[in-house]
Amino acid sequence: MIIKDGHINSKKGFMTVFALLIMSIIMIFSTYLIYITKFQSLITVSSINKVQSYYLAESKINKVLYDDKYYLNHIYPVIKNKLQDMTIPSYRIDLDSFDLDENDKYTTVTIGFTNYSTAYKRNIFIESKSIYNGIETSLKAYGPLVNDLYEQGIPVLDNNTCQEIDDLINYISNNISIDELPSGPDFKVLRTFDNDKIIITNDKKIELYRNNIKIKEDFMKKKNIFIIENKLNRSINLQIGDKNNDAKIEFEGLLYIDGDLYINSNIDFKGIVIVNGNTYLNPDIIKESKIEGIVLTNGTIEDGPSIFYKRSYIYRYGVYIPGFIHPRLELYKEL
Repeated sequence: MIIKDGHINSKKGFMTVFALLIMSIIMIFSTYLIYITKFQSLITVSSINKVQSYYLAESKINKVLYDDKYYLNHIYPVIKNKLQDMTIPSYRIDLDSFDLDENDKYTTVTIGFTNYSTAYKRNIFIESKSIYNGIETSLKAYGPLVNDLYEQGIPVLDNNTCQEIDDLINYISNNISIDELPSGPDFKVLRTFDNDKIIITNDKKIELYRNNIKIKEDFMKKKNIFIIENKLNRSINLQIGDKNNDAKIEFEGLLYIDGDLYINSNIDFKGIVIVNGNTYLNPDIIKESKIEGIVLTNGTIEDGPSIFYKRSYIYRYGVYIPGFIHPRLELYKEL
């Protein structure tokens, strides 16, 4: 059989073209694989940098709230002194250099607070910004300022409305401190250990008794804080008003008593009442009484005065109660 040279040459040419085509496809595919590998590597590095940048921003936020060095010096005093204000201006905190990543040029965080009303509680928010290997992250964290038990909108916390009431009052009793109480011309601060009876008269006198003998007399002021502790291991009580006097007693403040509370007259009270005992009311004359704020008791309380949950008075006087201020962050949001 005779094979023509032209036919052989055409086959060789076809094989050459086919081989070149296969090699081109392999080269293109290899280049694509190299590109994809490098691209994925860049994505991985970028993701790592992004995560690290996020963590740096988050750590600065957590540092200023949960590190006592910043919290006690820069945040707690603002909360204690400004919580009741309708608006609290935002401000910045400068972090120490050794609390920062060496390549992070952003050294401050911003502290702010939401407004509040009877329906809405106040929250804290903290903003920070960080950079890591050229990746910047802006982060904002939110959370409440006050122990949730005081923020439920319930005017009376007792065994019927609060399962934790015994633990709450025991904590207050064990931790209340004279160092946390205010001073100034508008405040009357009374803390007693060894009186078994204290009477607030209708003309706003304060009478202190021991063994039914009056040992001291004082006068109330615009804002009053009474811390009446039982170190006598016997019955003690706080009496407000005289059963035979119809004059209404108007005052505000914080009342804490390790004993029983007797309300004998009409009162208009604004603030917080904490009774580590029972509350007794004169049903004949207290029908016009009103309490705005919150009442805590682990004992019984009779029906009587109208008690209205009022967040502004709770904030005003709650800052002097152990465990009341309890800021924490519950939501982190990237900006």
